[in-house]
Amino acid sequence: MEKNNGGAAVIPAEARARKTVLFVHQGAELYGSDKVVLNLAVGVRAHGFQPIVVLPSEGPLLNCLRDAGVECHLAPIGKIARANLSPRGLLRLLGELAALYRRTKQLGLQRRVDLVYSNTIATAGGAVLAFLWRKPNVWHVHEIILRPRLVAGLFPKLVALGSNSVISNSKETAEWLNSQSPSLKHRNEVIWNGIGPTQAQPAGRVVFRERWGADAERLVVALVGRINRWKGHSVALAAVAALPEHIRRNVTLVYVGNVFPGQEDLERELRQQIEQSGIADQVLIQPFVNDVDALWEAVDIALVPSTEPEPFGMVAIEAMRAGKPVVASAHGGLLEIVKDGATGFLVPPSDPQALAAAIETLAANPELRRQFGDAGRERQREVFSLDAQVKATCHHLDLAMA
Repeated sequence: MEKNNGGAAVIPAEARARKTVLFVHQGAELYGSDKVVLNLAVGVRAHGFQPIVVLPSEGPLLNCLRDAGVECHLAPIGKIARANLSPRGLLRLLGELAALYRRTKQLGLQRRVDLVYSNTIATAGGAVLAFLWRKPNVWHVHEIILRPRLVAGLFPKLVALGSNSVISNSKETAEWLNSQSPSLKHRNEVIWNGIGPTQAQPAGRVVFRERWGADAERLVVALVGRINRWKGHSVALAAVAALPEHIRRNVTLVYVGNVFPGQEDLERELRQQIEQSGIADQVLIQPFVNDVDALWEAVDIALVPSTEPEPFGMVAIEAMRAGKPVVASAHGGLLEIVKDGATGFLVPPSDPQALAAAIETLAANPELRRQFGDAGRERQREVFSLDAQVKATCHHLDLAMA
């Protein structure tokens, strides 16, 4: 049986007393990597560590952390982005890093912190603080970057230079990092993301279906995630449009998620594609919601048709926890999550016909949907639990501070 870093030694909480971990993260929403910060900050505290979180802005993540009683501060993070790979961008990045250092010095964090945890490959600020403070830095990588090639080669080298050890969220992520920077191989640990148990929210099915105009008999397929160029929104649209008419007429496709600020043109493009698809009256774009558990109650099939490799696929394990079959692209971390023919289907990336065939099979067979959903729920519980992720991460932090 697969385990999430099974066998990690358990150190008593009292042995970690007064060990403070500074979590530095580049966002404040509640998408995949944001949820990891929330889960780990709260989780490691239960195992004896003292978490402090630095975020760049207000947002749902900050609210959840504060509600959980976690100490939080706002400061520029020094996020590395493609826009910074220019003279003006580099000056802006250096200014943010200087502001981060001044803010943390003002707060007296250097004297309190024993280890820095930098979440996502773009979070340069954590590495800079760790270097200046002479503290260990654990860099948690959630990305696989294939292009542009300059960026794909640069980021792993920065991680190698700026970290004492690395956590990769999947084997695929670790293999990509190691291939770009071989020196990471012996300090790069794979710890799968996990999620905790949840209580069923059957009322969510009624609430969301009423919101979507989908009656109890309609088949709802959903793509939950940011609107960007590689999550496969166009592939999902083409797949539903390609379904046989007797199935398609009873299907509603729901996109749930927002765009990054400044990328609103991507949503406009998607809306234009929907208008031209011939099934515009069966497709909805809905904003991101915090209550994903209630949302999944209203969904029959989860789609993760990413056209580029997903480093992990948090949305897949959330759907599995809710007992939903998952149809996903057969690459990246999704290969480690979805068991083809057991918890869902894996289909070739960027292949609307293959995606349509998988949807058609599930649409025609409610019992198969139930079987896949039950198996997925059990797999999530056994392999992708939050408890396993937290324990493995605590063990990693122990070693990094040893």
